[in-house]
Amino acid sequence: MVSILRLEEVDSTNTYVAKNVAELESATIVTTDNQTAGRGQRGNSWESEPGMNLTFTMLMRPEKFAAIRQFSLSEAVAVAIVDVIGEELEIFTEIKWPNDIYWRDNKLAGILIEHAVMGSEIMHTIIGVGLNVNQTKFLSDAPNPISLRQILINRGEKGDTIIDRDILLEKIGTRIKENILRLTDKKELERMHDKYMRRLWRNNNQVYKFRDVESGRIYPGIVGEIEPTGHLCIYEPKAGNIAKKGVANDDTGSNVATSNKMTDDDCICHRYAFKEVEWII
Repeated sequence: MVSILRLEEVDSTNTYVAKNVAELESATIVTTDNQTAGRGQRGNSWESEPGMNLTFTMLMRPEKFAAIRQFSLSEAVAVAIVDVIGEELEIFTEIKWPNDIYWRDNKLAGILIEHAVMGSEIMHTIIGVGLNVNQTKFLSDAPNPISLRQILINRGEKGDTIIDRDILLEKIGTRIKENILRLTDKKELERMHDKYMRRLWRNNNQVYKFRDVESGRIYPGIVGEIEPTGHLCIYEPKAGNIAKKGVANDDTGSNVATSNKMTDDDCICHRYAFKEVEWII
């Protein structure tokens, strides 16, 4: 079970939990219909029409969890959200590294996770989630937002369909708790990582464009593995090897790669932490 604390209005649920962490029990969710200063991964604000979406923060205190494995917590949270959305609404979503939730090329949810570390262990984790549920008009300059309700309308369901946010919140919170508690087992860590990789956006052996933030260089690359630290590896085919990879233009004009295998001699591996690389959508 999870405990849910509902606030009428708050600047940021993440900030509220951080200020009151000593008084809150593990698996407590703080939610509000009106968040006035929600924060995103890059310090961006999060647009949410009051009463239409889910904006919440969950506190977890994982026991004896090594700080070096903190990305496993991000994986557990993201997997919980895509699984519940699939089970409850039959909507297939993916995880955009490190932990945005996407439907096709549209952003459905953002996740902001903050850890308190003592020594080599995580003392507590603050998990902030903004999930677009019933909102149908977005007024900010965000390039690609979408809501669950819009997806349902897109596939032909009635426009007056309203998704029960309370049920969705409880199920997502419960699944996050269950996933994190499982991470005490090494095999579960591996299973969670496998699930994350299977749902990773654009992890499909195709060539996409990326921008190296430090240099500004835009280059073609293929999504590779994600290390336990959370670093993403992108493989850039060496000159002349795009053709070897079998890249061709499909009917939409995007580059599509065949399943031809490339060796380490065919490409350059770029290793990135978050904010060091941008996807070109």
